[in-house]
Amino acid sequence: MLGSLKAVVFDKTGTLTKGEFRVSRINPQTGVSSEHLLKTAAAAESMSNHPIAVSIVKAYTGSYGSVSEYTEIAGNGIKASVDGKTVIAGNERLLAENGIQTAPSEMIGTVVHIAEDGRYLGSITVSDEIKSDSKQAIEELKRQGVSKTVMLTGDNRENAEAIARELGIDDCRAGLLPADKVQCFEEICDGLQGKG
Repeated sequence: MLGSLKAVVFDKTGTLTKGEFRVSRINPQTGVSSEHLLKTAAAAESMSNHPIAVSIVKAYTGSYGSVSEYTEIAGNGIKASVDGKTVIAGNERLLAENGIQTAPSEMIGTVVHIAEDGRYLGSITVSDEIKSDSKQAIEELKRQGVSKTVMLTGDNRENAEAIARELGIDDCRAGLLPADKVQCFEEICDGLQGKG
């Protein structure tokens, strides 16, 4: 059956990676302490059960103020009021939509940008470990005749490409929301059917 497959499409998190996130780097802007950045992020993320949010909350061991007006924007991040200040924690797109310019990050992992009352505080990089057998599984699929492997992820392009290179995956599509992943999968299937 594997020999008749033309391509295999993977979702990254929990399939190729363990889905166990941890804070790997705290990147404060000048004049912002690492503690304030992490505390603000943890407070904003405290009402979410998303694995990335949970990892940020777990990394901060102190206490933070009251959180209200919490809104989770699927695939983008969180907006909340923390001690009366508006905090946004999310991807570059969410901050840009709120008129906040972020600093570039070249770290490998998922980057969560943090702003407080319109001021950019910095970012937190959260990493997910690749499963020990993922590379071997990709190699075995190729030995069995699968001609194309594709990875779909919500991660930024740099992180996605680094993981794809490490695993020997032929193509990766990054920065995807859940609905985008479905659309990509359908496009890949349609493209393969068009080739006979």
